[in-house]
Amino acid sequence: MSVHLSPIESNREWLDSRVPNGFWHERRNRVTYMNWLGTKLGFVRYEDWYQIRNQDLRRKREATLLNRFYCSAVLEAMRDMLPDYAWLPWLFSKTPKGFWDEAENRRAYMKWLQGTLQLETEENWYQLTVESFNENRGAGLLTNYYHGSILSALEEYRPDIDWKPWRFRKVPNGYWSLTGN
Repeated sequence: MSVHLSPIESNREWLDSRVPNGFWHERRNRVTYMNWLGTKLGFVRYEDWYQIRNQDLRRKREATLLNRFYCSAVLEAMRDMLPDYAWLPWLFSKTPKGFWDEAENRRAYMKWLQGTLQLETEENWYQLTVESFNENRGAGLLTNYYHGSILSALEEYRPDIDWKPWRFRKVPNGYWSLTGN
């Protein structure tokens, strides 16, 4: 009697002490490994993959995979595994290094935040708080790129609006001490 194993069960060279040279060069091996890991971590839906952390791919045997092929970025592993899925990098536990330095990435997040929080009017934007960013995976962007200033984030995202700082729930630090206000 023979048992038919799925490719995920029968092709697990990474469980040995060392994978053969060139093993990770083949995309099918990387994808098979990621599918196996997802099963092991209990992932069922694409969205479950946002829970994966670098540590999940940093075990001794997989360190080469993460470092060499994905430049230590989980996002790159996900893009390799599911290239047609529209990944939202800010939903992972960590964005790739330098991610927020790109204006396109900041705009994409703000557009997503706008849709997520249903910010349909200028009035709605004034209700944003630091917690709005924290609860929607934008804490790093707000803190590190905009130095905690919601006004700065909005001035970049919507320069067409003449923002009135006093209309926000919390006026930017030092605003009232500025000359002319």
